[in-house]
Amino acid sequence: MLCFSLNGTAMYPDSSYNCDVTIGIQNLEVKPDFVIYPNPAKSYLVVEADEPPAKACYLEIFNPNGIRVLEKQIETTTTFLNLASLSNGIYFVRIADNGKLFTQKFIKRQ
Repeated sequence: MLCFSLNGTAMYPDSSYNCDVTIGIQNLEVKPDFVIYPNPAKSYLVVEADEPPAKACYLEIFNPNGIRVLEKQIETTTTFLNLASLSNGIYFVRIADNGKLFTQKFIKRQ
């Protein structure tokens, strides 16, 4: 055997041999901190947090042109947003919580 993997490290006992060893990388499952539904939304949007948000947790909704159309501080694990003032279309929710950013697209339609 000219090459092998030991504890995820490629080992080359014979330096004159070029070994192509594929080393596996574990998939990391990243659980989102927030869930936003329903999508598409009609008159309201629900934002649920995995745990109580930080004191300085803010939610912003932007239209496709990047204009902020709604801003709200999130203080509980479940927040309801009234979308009645928004016209139909695609929007982006951005939540800043304790230095982390969460962004998701949603559709508002009648």
